[in-house]
Amino acid sequence: MILKKFIKNDHVCPCCNKKLTLIMISYPKISIINNEYVKPIVWVANKIKNNYKLVNNIKKNEKLLMINENDQFKLVDKKNKFIYDFYNYCFFYICDSSAVDNTSFCIDFENSCYYSSTPLMDYSFNVLNKNEENLFKIEEAFTIVEDLKEQENIYLLCVDYVTNNINFWYYSWDKNNINKPLIISKALPLTNNTIDFTLYNRKNLIEKFKKWLTLI
Repeated sequence: MILKKFIKNDHVCPCCNKKLTLIMISYPKISIINNEYVKPIVWVANKIKNNYKLVNNIKKNEKLLMINENDQFKLVDKKNKFIYDFYNYCFFYICDSSAVDNTSFCIDFENSCYYSSTPLMDYSFNVLNKNEENLFKIEEAFTIVEDLKEQENIYLLCVDYVTNNINFWYYSWDKNNINKPLIISKALPLTNNTIDFTLYNRKNLIEKFKKWLTLI
């Protein structure tokens, strides 16, 4: 199962070695009810034995993601009742959960150096898009921050496993004039060459990114 493989695959951030946080977002199938917009909900997962307790810190609500002996997943509320099929679901790992905006659901990549995401799934955790049903994660993002004395550089690499492309972004600004950043972006083909994002290789990695910039 896609979700099982995703949950068991990532536990430590490849960029900073911090423990990753598992997050679920539930997206309502009907976005407007009684003329009111129904927002997605962010749930932070905490492992309890073989299950995961999902907590929404805004509404102070909880759910339980149960995993049985056959590795089948079931989502229930605090009263152990099944949750009806009102939502679709997406899971992702991130190294700093505070980087997720609970209002816009955007991710501040400057404050989180790693992110990976599952495809969108239904209540039974079946992948909705047929082009993604064989992928246990559809994208990964890696962020490297180079903090210099008068300048800050951010290198963002987003890997799209659906299109097999890499999107490379470079942001740079003078700390005395942060309102005029330099922004460069480039789409690159995904290759079989792996990139070492570990802390031990940080200097070499930044040099590699700078060479890429000379080719753009």
